[in-house]
Formats: sequence, structure tokens, C-alpha cells
Amino acid sequence: MNWSDHLTRIRRFLRDPNGNIWSDEYLLRMFNDEQNSIQTNIGQVEDARVVIIPPHYQMAYFWDWEWPYNDHADGEVFQPGYYDDGHYYVTTNIWEHEHLDIVTPTTPSYGEFYTQPWEVWCVSTPCEPPAVSFPDGFYRAKFVAWDRKPLEATTLKELQDSDITWKTRQGDPVSYYRDENLSNNHYLYPLPSSVSWKEYRLWTELVTDGDFNSAENWTLGDGWSISGGVASSDGTQSAASNLTQSAILTDATKYRIEFTVSGLTAGTVKVYAGSGTAGTSRSADGTYTEYLTCATSTDFIIAASSTFVGSVSNVSVRAITYDVATIDTDPDDSDYGTTTLDVDDNLLVIFDKNTTDLADTTDESVFPKYFHKFIEYGVVSRAYGANTDGRIRTLSDYWALRKDVGIKTMKRFLARRRIDRNYRLQPAWPKPIRSRSHPRLPSEYPEI
Repeated sequence: MNWSDHLTRIRRFLRDPNGNIWSDEYLLRMFNDEQNSIQTNIGQVEDARVVIIPPHYQMAYFWDWEWPYNDHADGEVFQPGYYDDGHYYVTTNIWEHEHLDIVTPTTPSYGEFYTQPWEVWCVSTPCEPPAVSFPDGFYRAKFVAWDRKPLEATTLKELQDSDITWKTRQGDPVSYYRDENLSNNHYLYPLPSSVSWKEYRLWTELVTDGDFNSAENWTLGDGWSISGGVASSDGTQSAASNLTQSAILTDATKYRIEFTVSGLTAGTVKVYAGSGTAGTSRSADGTYTEYLTCATSTDFIIAASSTFVGSVSNVSVRAITYDVATIDTDPDDSDYGTTTLDVDDNLLVIFDKNTTDLADTTDESVFPKYFHKFIEYGVVSRAYGANTDGRIRTLSDYWALRKDVGIKTMKRFLARRRIDRNYRLQPAWPKPIRSRSHPRLPSEYPEI
């Protein structure tokens, strides 16, 4: 069910099908607020991910002003060093500030400094533990384990009070802490003394006819044509126009995208991994590589600006993984499946996710379908309670009651479900044991 479907239902509840009282923008904002509120209170939307150690960052920067110039869509960025607000300089060790201020150094040095997190495991004594970025959308941890061993949550203050060597201590991690509530950066204590180096893998080519020998698998917007091994835009489009292959990507998966621009005489062109993640606008001929994470939709899009005149060729899209997760479904037992995660020398994180705001009529809520009506009830209650010509307090209370009854029921359901939940860490082989038996007919019985 997408936002257009939700909007139709909500307007029927409000008896305002034409939007005479409540605008679409207002109802959409209330819907997103209700999603966030329910997720904060219940934690219905969950995910399980493996975080690679050493942590992977796409680039490093020193100065704060450099942050806006990093391409954050391609991954996390890392800031090493120490910034001095009073004198406007950056140093690699904290005691260097005292040298620059021409005073006798009194701050002790705790070890070697590093500019990339992976360098921590290339020196004997790193000066401090590296930040580990938890997955995108992380809101609240439910279970964290290192190399199959569960970790306890702690705080930096507790560590500082209990261990004066907390910065440089190494061994098997027993706990983790978060540096601040608004950041996804977490730290392991103690620092893992050994890690398994992971190489990323490029999977098979996803684009069909990336050489443009055929237009069969492409959807062409205004101004686009395919001939002679290139896709060309002639500039006749009156607005931005897309060249699309539908539903070839997977949400939240990172991709390496390569393409060549030639014959460009006007405008710009860029690629999208899903409709929510855009690459860099290209305004000159050349061969380009983008690293984008799919979001919002699963379409691959080449987007021409309203004035773009030029050609695109040699398009390639491949998924990037780090060999840490596989999906293993037994074809003989199609009623269940398992997600096998490689947790050896890696960090397993099971967590509540932040909700994703809807923006377009085709966007869908991340909540299960049985939750949708409670979100709608909350929107209707807010609308009837707003200070508008449609304000009716009794109806606002009625719809709020319907929502509250449903939320309380779902809380009881989730509480009982978690009683039976068991997070088991086990090898990917042999295959997981069925936790519950299912009655089966003898194998000699004919198939239905």
C-alpha cells in the first residue's frame, strides 16, 4: 500500500475527499510523524546487519569546513586529528597543540596516530580506539555481539572510571559504547586485538543492454533515443527526462556504477540508484564511476537535465558486498528461510530502525501492513483535533481511542513474540535446525 492509497483512505475517514479542509501536505506530514511516534514507542521495524571490522570509511578529512565537500551518499567519512578552535589549526597528536603554543608539553602520548581506521591494526599501540559506524537507519540496539560473543552496553564515563587504560587496551571486546546520541559512531572495549581482513566482491552485471545495442530493456523519456551503441538525448525535452531500467536493484544495497558521457554540448546528466540516491551531475565528456546505495525505489535511472544534449554509453551496475552475508533457503522446506550472517571476527547488530519519511505518492511505509491502519487512525485523530474548520473534538478522541487500543494490542503481541525469540549464533553450515516441528505427509504420498 503506497501513500496514494493511504491518502484515499484517510480522506474517506475525514469526509474530505477533495481536500477542502486538510491539504495533502499536512496529512503527509502527520503520517510521517505518526510513523516516527509509533516506532519510538514500540520499536516494530527491526533489522539485523553485520558490521565489518576494521570499519570501512570512504574517505578521511581533517578540517571541519571540508565536511560539506565530501560525498556522503557513498558512505561514512572519518575525521582524524585534533582541532584547535582558538588557533585554527589541526594536529595529529593532542600534545602537538602545546608545541605550537610554545609551552613545555605536559600531555602524555598514548601511542601511534592514524588517519584511517584500518591503520589501527597496522601499528603496535594505537593512540585511541577507532569509531565503528553502525548501519544506516540505526535507532536503538537490541542485541550486539562480537565474534559470536554478546556485548554489554556501557558508557564512556563508566569506562573512564573503571579503567585508566581504556584508550589503548586490546583483547576480546566485552562491551560497546556510543559517543553521543545523535551519532551512529560506536566504540568497542577493549579494542579487538586481531581482525579478519575482508575484500569486497563485485557481483554480476545487473544492467541489460548496457552497451545499447538494443532499446528493448530501457524505458525512454522525452528526448532520449538509442542507436549505434549509445543512448542520446537531443535536448527536445521540456523538463528533466529519464532513461530507466526498472526494478533491477535492491534497497539499501551499495552499487558501483560506471558510464561514459560523450558528445556533451549542453546541460548535465547523472545516475540514480533508486529514485532517492543521486550521483554527481556530469557536465563534461568522460568515463565516470559512482558508488551509490539504493534508496526509495529499485530502479536504475540515467537522468538528463532539461537542457542536456549528449550521449551515454558503456553502462555497468554491479552490487558491492564484503562476503559477510548470504541468504540460504532450503528448497525442500519453502515454508521457512534463514538469513545466514558471517559473524566471525565481525560485529553483529540487531536493532530498531528509524522510519523513512514518505515523500511521493508511490512511496510505501516500512511498517508491516497490519500496522498501517493504526498509523491512519493517528493521522485522522490529529486532523480532527487541529485548529481548522474541520475540528471535531469528539471524533478526534474516538480515532485516538481506536489507535490506542490497537497499539496496546500490538505491544502485547510483540512482548509475547520476544519471549519465544532466540538469537542463535551458529555456523552457516550445517544448516540451521528447525526450531519447531511441522507435520508432514510421508514422502510416498503424491503431491497436491
